[in-house]
Amino acid sequence: MAFTHEGFSLGAICSMSKAVQGGDYIRLLSAGFLHAGWEHLIFNMISLFFFHKVILVGMGVDVFMLIYIGAIVFR
Repeated sequence: MAFTHEGFSLGAICSMSKAVQGGDYIRLLSAGFLHAGWEHLIFNMISLFFFHKVILVGMGVDVFMLIYIGAIVFR
């Protein structure tokens, strides 16, 4: 639960461009899996559990993954 500490969240957001310039590209993807708290994480898990079939049938796995990863990288 990374973003419950204000100093960490500001540091993570502000240092993202420096990290990428330094070649630490994994931060682009790993930052997308941080959650603001337990409630946020649980709500996301429950939402995906109930809506995954509708999403995957409507879009397909390839399109869903493209949108999901694109949303993480280009947020």
